[in-house]
Amino acid sequence: ASHTARSTRYCLEKGAGFVVPPNLPEELKEDFEKLIKQHLENYSKFYDLVISKGYKKSQAREWARYLLP
Repeated sequence: ASHTARSTRYCLEKGAGFVVPPNLPEELKEDFEKLIKQHLENYSKFYDLVISKGYKKSQAREWARYLLP
């Protein structure tokens, strides 16, 4: 058996990919992708903010992961 899951607690998720549901209607795909990208941008912004305030990278990852979908 093989386990390939990534932990958002221990991995920096800047630039993380995402999967568009295969059965999502075409008319909704652009909006879906836009919203997911906003989550990822907010994650990166908050992570950078926490680091700039002098907190540890492990704390920044821990707190920023709550912004991910």
